[in-house]
Amino acid sequence: MIFSSKNTLIELDINMNFTKLLRDFKKIGQKEKFLILLLLSFTFLLGFSSSYIIGFLAPIRSDSNIVATPSPQPVILSLVSTQNDIKLRDNFDVAVSLSSPDTGIEAGDFIVYFDPLIVKPLKITPGKFFPSYPVQKIENNFLKISGVVTYDTKRVILPKGKADVATISFQTLKKTDDTLIYFDPDHTIVASNGRNILNTMSSLSLAIK
Repeated sequence: MIFSSKNTLIELDINMNFTKLLRDFKKIGQKEKFLILLLLSFTFLLGFSSSYIIGFLAPIRSDSNIVATPSPQPVILSLVSTQNDIKLRDNFDVAVSLSSPDTGIEAGDFIVYFDPLIVKPLKITPGKFFPSYPVQKIENNFLKISGVVTYDTKRVILPKGKADVATISFQTLKKTDDTLIYFDPDHTIVASNGRNILNTMSSLSLAIK
């Protein structure tokens, strides 16, 4: 109740002061009233225009200074023959070449198919891309190579760049105008951070004379 009475007294005092100001304003002459209203209008316009000018002159952020983070270059896997002119009963090599310019590679599974009536794989020679090759397996019509990084030391460096995963030595068994050596698109994997980042695979087409 005490606070309510105080609030009521304050409101009465404000009302009385406002009534007094209004009564005094009415006593002022027309010229003085005009000058007061003109001064108030000028003050309002000055404040409004100042805020507009400050906002207009404020420096505008330019997106041209923002440097975009470049996307990593694609990871490309290819089969490359060391010979162009291949004849019956020739031995020739096919390099499994991996290019990953920007991204470090943790592991890779490489499944390569061939026609066993046309060519015969003789051996798999590990390349220099991975430090370890736990799987080097030749089957009837395909072969499998697996490469991984080693975690024996405290510091693990993920390989990147361009190098051969392996070299496959073949022998030709039959003449043909075209035979294909190619990757299995569903099971050939190049892994980084637990996901397959392989972008492009290229096959190898050969003619055996």
